[in-house]
Formats: sequence, C-alpha cells, structure tokens
Amino acid sequence: MAVLCMAFICILSVQFVIFYLGAAVFACKPGYHGRYCTDFCRYPNYGPLCQEGCNCSKDYCHHITGCLNSDVTHNTTEGQSIIKETSKLVPELSTLMNDHVDVARTSAAKIQSAIKRTQLVSEQSTVNNACPVGYFSPNCSLPCRYPNYGAGCQLKCVCETKNCSHITGCQNSRMAKIQRTNMKRERSGHKKYL
Repeated sequence: MAVLCMAFICILSVQFVIFYLGAAVFACKPGYHGRYCTDFCRYPNYGPLCQEGCNCSKDYCHHITGCLNSDVTHNTTEGQSIIKETSKLVPELSTLMNDHVDVARTSAAKIQSAIKRTQLVSEQSTVNNACPVGYFSPNCSLPCRYPNYGAGCQLKCVCETKNCSHITGCQNSRMAKIQRTNMKRERSGHKKYL
C-alpha cells in the first residue's frame, strides 16, 4: 500500500486518513459517506464529500457522477454555475469509478488523476481547515443542504425541512429522539431505521 505524507497529512490509496497532532479525519471516495465509507451519497447529493447536487430525478442521479441521462449536471457553488459533461461516459471512466477496480490494470495517468482529486479533497478536509459543523464548500460559507446536517453534512434529518437545522438536525423533540436512536444504531452497525 502506497502512502504519501506531507506535513502531518497522509494519503492511503483511494480512501485516506488525515492525521494531525493525534486527531484523525476520515474522508471517503467521491460518492460515498458514513463511518466505513460504504454508504452512497443521499439523493440529490453526489460526488466528493457528497456536496454536489443533481438536478435530475432520483432514478437518474448517480452517487459518484451525478445526472446520468442528461447532457449536463448543474452545480451552483458560491453563486457560480458549473456545468459538467456527464452523458455517455466512456467505459474506461465507468470502470475506474466502479468500487471493484483492478489497480494493476489501471493506467498511471488515471491513477495520478485520482491521486490529484484525492489530494484536493484532503486539502479541504484537514483538521485545521475543516468547516464548522453544518457548513461546507471550499470557504465553508454554505450551509448543509436538506436533508443533510452536521459535521461534513453527513447526517440525515428524518423530519420536514422546516424542522431540520443544518447544524443540529431535527428540532421537533419526537423526531429528534428518532434521529438520535437511528444514529446510535448506525454507529453500532445496525442499519434498520424506525
């Protein structure tokens, strides 16, 4: 396993761990979140840190690449509209994005590209520069999008938009109790939700 370390930051293969003065922050591959990076981004989110948004139906929103059967996916970050080509993915790109990639058969250029993307994510995720709870974006100016909330916007509200704080989650006491119960179950490995 290759390890790249620079100033208290270590990158381990595609998934990586950042160490800084004894603290560790885990960042998942684009399209994934959760304690073990095994959960897909929740619709409408996709991509790195699940912070890009699909403008298509749930059926056509891929957790890694965004809208599959549309000519463009729009992502409005910091007031700018960024358009990415996402239709007709080439087979090599689809294979590279697959969870079961055979790294030995992957070209050096593709691996270098993945490493560069990983380094960009790691720079945004360092302990020093981590966004405050409930916020994301390169300068931490955007609140988490509903239904997400919390650190890294990786928790999910199980209540209506009006009752969901981007920082603390559900504000309604009954829903907050269900939310806390679900979080405890998820931490202990149970995936059944109320």
